[in-house]
Amino acid sequence: MSEQLADLPLPVQSQWSVVRSCFWQVLAALASSLLVSFVVGFVVAFVGAATRSASLLHVTQEFAYVQSLAILSMLMVNATYLLFARDELKERLRQFLPDLMNGLRRPVSLLILVCVPLGLLGSVHWAITTTQLTRNFLHDMSPIYWLAIAVLLVIVAPVAEEIFYRGYVWGRLSSIMPPWKAGTISAALFLGSHVPNGILAPLLVLPLTIVLTVLRLRHVGVGVCVLAHGIYNGTIILGNLVQTYVAPLHMPS
Repeated sequence: MSEQLADLPLPVQSQWSVVRSCFWQVLAALASSLLVSFVVGFVVAFVGAATRSASLLHVTQEFAYVQSLAILSMLMVNATYLLFARDELKERLRQFLPDLMNGLRRPVSLLILVCVPLGLLGSVHWAITTTQLTRNFLHDMSPIYWLAIAVLLVIVAPVAEEIFYRGYVWGRLSSIMPPWKAGTISAALFLGSHVPNGILAPLLVLPLTIVLTVLRLRHVGVGVCVLAHGIYNGTIILGNLVQTYVAPLHMPS
């Protein structure tokens, strides 16, 4: 949302009541992904037990199941984020391009360039932690798979997460506390939402979170944050593609 469009004021509430509300909404979004995981896992287990088919136990099938589960879970989380921010979603989307252009005119928006090396570091981490078996599976995936991943991580996730964390949550918190407190709490909630991806996941996205928080504190709108987030994710995906098909990165053992 552009700076001309101020967030609607809230009724008088205690700071902690608003923080608790945002916290529980983040947990609700994560719980929605667990529900998807449970349903898909139950169906796959039931079909496998009913058919006793060896092909269902093949390692590539298991990888396909895990990848599909991850995609569905991420979609569910993002949909839940947008559901919570639905009251201002329409207005934020309508103002997205003006907000983005106004934000890019500010010198501080050059911080988005930092997202490229940060994304490259994320790609290196992927190279270190990914097994050769997973690489072989990804190498055999169709372009449609990579397109789906790109759309999800470069467009859907940045839009949903930034509108929710740097938009909805930030707006609610900043109406009752100083901006730096609102930024700190929204950043903490954003980092906490990545714990299901691994115990070290919040540490990996911490540099990106700092960049996004600084941008917002410097009165750059959500549109620039979406762009920075998309550049970061896109750089990681591009690096993964290069390592998968062109020049695999062999880390010393």
